[in-house]
Amino acid sequence: MPGDVVKFRTVGIDVGGTNIKIAALWNGGGVISAESIPTRAERGPVDAAERILVTIRALLQREGIDPGGMHAVGMDCAGIVDPERNVVIDSPNLRSWENDPLAQRLADRLGVPVYLENDVNAMAYGEWRCGAGRGADHIVCLTLGTGVGGGLILDGRLYRGAHGAAGELGHTTLDLRGASCTCPNIGCLERHVGAAYIVERTLRHLQESAAPSRLRDLEPQDMAPRDLTLAADAGDPVAAAVLRETGELLGKGLVSFVNIFNPERIVVGGGITKAGDRLLEPARQIVRRHAMSLPASMVEIVPAELGDDAAVVGATLLALEQHPTRG
Repeated sequence: MPGDVVKFRTVGIDVGGTNIKIAALWNGGGVISAESIPTRAERGPVDAAERILVTIRALLQREGIDPGGMHAVGMDCAGIVDPERNVVIDSPNLRSWENDPLAQRLADRLGVPVYLENDVNAMAYGEWRCGAGRGADHIVCLTLGTGVGGGLILDGRLYRGAHGAAGELGHTTLDLRGASCTCPNIGCLERHVGAAYIVERTLRHLQESAAPSRLRDLEPQDMAPRDLTLAADAGDPVAAAVLRETGELLGKGLVSFVNIFNPERIVVGGGITKAGDRLLEPARQIVRRHAMSLPASMVEIVPAELGDDAAVVGATLLALEQHPTRG
């Protein structure tokens, strides 16, 4: 793989709708340390750039990293990224940031190139290079959170599509008569296994079942998928049933990805994957039962390994490979 050069250190930036993570990394993909600052999206990208720069300088000083020794900086952001212009062009959580030259603004101040990438593409790349995707050249990567994001490594390369918009796997249709999604589609995978909809199904299970459950002690507005994992670990039957159902619904989406892409591995990330085989084994069973027999028999469905570091690791490695030296 590219990027195996003399070890040096740089920083990566992970821009989320709520927080911005800034990490010091070495070029093998390891995170040395990280800081997080609030995004404050309503203040706009110019304000964010100033706070990012302050945090980067403090991080470099603390870790003893020479700014002049950095080759490039990687940055990722949720939304569709135009790689030619190095800007985000469609980001529902950061509308006022669209088409803003944030990466170039940071590059001008830091004195090194800053390369922008979609967050789930970056996550997929990080997992491929340093995590659960190591050793495979055909990977489908999903992250289950508020939404369901996707990234593709095909023939050993990150696949972005014709206009940088490939990988919207969460908006694969599962139910043509299903509920409307946040996108223009209906019955999407995201509408079944996104965090809010997992909670929605949990509340329905609690209403329809008389089984005892510690989940009944939670206020509906406070419930989150992580509560299901904790409850299931304690033997809660309702939580176990919801996780099994969620895994089956996830598996129905994975059937299409297995048939279309014939991946060696499907890497699933996001907080709910802490449920482990309670979630993933039902998905594997659905794939084995319903996908085409050859690709179904060969694919591995595994949890992501890098956790919250995956995107910033992937974005930074992509940046370093686009700009491996400074002459």
